[in-house]
Amino acid sequence: TVFVGIKAAEVYKELIREQADQTEFELKYNVKKAYLAVLIAEKNKDILLDNISSIEKTLKETTAIYEEGFAEKLDVDRLQLSLQNLQTQVENVNQLANLSYNILKFQMGYPMDVNISLRDNIDLLVGSTLVDDTKLLNMGFDIANRPEYGVIKAGEALTLKDIASKKAARYPSLYASGVYQQQL
Repeated sequence: TVFVGIKAAEVYKELIREQADQTEFELKYNVKKAYLAVLIAEKNKDILLDNISSIEKTLKETTAIYEEGFAEKLDVDRLQLSLQNLQTQVENVNQLANLSYNILKFQMGYPMDVNISLRDNIDLLVGSTLVDDTKLLNMGFDIANRPEYGVIKAGEALTLKDIASKKAARYPSLYASGVYQQQL
């Protein structure tokens, strides 16, 4: 069991290394995901603000047309309702953006009371990362490239060492004892 224990210690070191690699991979993935969430929230806010300015312009024109008698009050009311809905959506997106910033700070280990600003734009990121889907499909999938696979394999090897240790404990033991005496 001593020899199995020594081998198991080596396998355990490998397990710890694999777990560290997996943790690093997951941390990078979570930071990327939080970063993209912030960029998407900011883009949504920009789109909603553009829509609000368009609705306000249309509302102003429709109100003038209504006052001249060429439009119905219902048209003005619909535009006012649309404007209020968009303003509510902007408030919701602002809260989502603040939450996304806080998640990003948390994932990076950044102080929560310090503001951060992002340089990237979601349009630039999406345009730069477009990949041909057929190329991805033809590449194939190798499970051994996943960081979780190494952890599973190291855990499996450690379990096999544990089984070997349990088997070795049942082997017969040989104890020898001896005494040597000399008389003159």
